[in-house]
Parts: sequence; structure tokens; C-alpha cells
Amino acid sequence: MSDRLLNGQSPAGVVVTGVAATASLGLDAESIWWAILDGKCGMGPMPAIESALPAGSEGGQAMDLPIAYCPDLPREARYLRWTVEHAIRDAQLATAPSARSTRCMTVLGTTLHGIRAGGSFLRSDDPTQLTTFAAGETARLALHELSVDGLRMDGGALTTCSACSSSLGAIALAVTLLECGRADVVIAGGYDTISEYAWAGFNSLRLIARGPLRPFCKDRQGMKIAEGY
Repeated sequence: MSDRLLNGQSPAGVVVTGVAATASLGLDAESIWWAILDGKCGMGPMPAIESALPAGSEGGQAMDLPIAYCPDLPREARYLRWTVEHAIRDAQLATAPSARSTRCMTVLGTTLHGIRAGGSFLRSDDPTQLTTFAAGETARLALHELSVDGLRMDGGALTTCSACSSSLGAIALAVTLLECGRADVVIAGGYDTISEYAWAGFNSLRLIARGPLRPFCKDRQGMKIAEGY
């Protein structure tokens, strides 16, 4: 380990300046962290899933956003936009003297992107429902004209998809962009929304646990479906 690492510095000068998260335990990273420390469980009913689930089904539906916040956006883009705004504010980048000249990019990881649009298409047979299906469209909707105290995400946006490692891949790509000088700031992370497709897919494999999650027990049942941004 280098001296710079021992001193808490990144060997390439890359640092995390702000964090944000939205999930079933809270609408910001701090609330989620304290909920974890308090031993709270985020599993419960998921009324936002497009089709009714079997009685007693539970999962991790994100807490409700304010009703007036971007109500016309698809669920995944709406929550993603909320989280990106909080990340920028937490980093306090907009208050820096060079904020207006900062090259800011966004790198997102996802597995399901606009999967809820696929379900809408299958139920309606209306191909226009697929306009918000692609991951690039989710990013476009979430970042469109987004400006927080003068800092704009106008340096480009990329999406990576590698199943369960998508968010980690996004962070690795973000570090690469910073190290090679393609950006001054990168907002990196991931998202996936709850959907009937994801729930039905894992349930068909008999992987959805009916009882509490107990991954290290001999009689463990499986997993739970949840969403996060």
C-alpha cells in the first residue's frame, strides 16, 4: 500500500466528494444509514408494481417522493433524477469557484433500465410505450435540463450493464474518465426499479422468499425484490 493510500489519498487524485441514495429505507443516504444502524427492515407491500402480486408478497419499494416532484417522468427516471440532485448538493460542487466551467459527466449502471415500459407494451400492444425502454432514454429523461445551483450535467452520459456488477462497473469507468482527463467531475452509480417483470422472473425460478431473509440459515428460502437508486 502506498504512502498516499495510507494517508487517505487516492493514488490518482480521485476522491468521492458526495453521496446520495434512495431506497426503501429512506430518500437520502443519511436516512438509509441510520435506518440500517437502527435495525429497520425495508421490506413491505409494493403497490407501485404494475400488476397485483400474490397475497402476502413483500419487497423493497422505495419511499414515496413528494407528489409534485417531476410527476410525468417514468418511475426509474424520476427517482434517479432525485438522487442525482442530492449527490450534487452533498458534494457542494456548485459552490466551487470553477463550477460553471466544470466538465461534468454521468456514468450509470443498470440491469433493467426502463423495463416497466416493456410491460406496458405487452399489455397494450402499443409500440409507442417502448420509447422509454432503453437505458439511454432513462438517463436522458433523468438528466434533461438538470441544473443544480448552476452546475449542469452537460459533459455526456454513459450507461453500463453487466447484471449485478453494473454499478461497480460504472464507478470503475468513472474513475477511468477522471484519470485520463476526459472529465473533471463524474456522477457515478446505478439504479434499478421494481417491476412485474423482475418479480415474476425470479418467482418463476422459485427464488422469492415468502418469509424473512435468512441467507445463512439451513432452511433459507431465497431472495427479495427491491429497488434502489
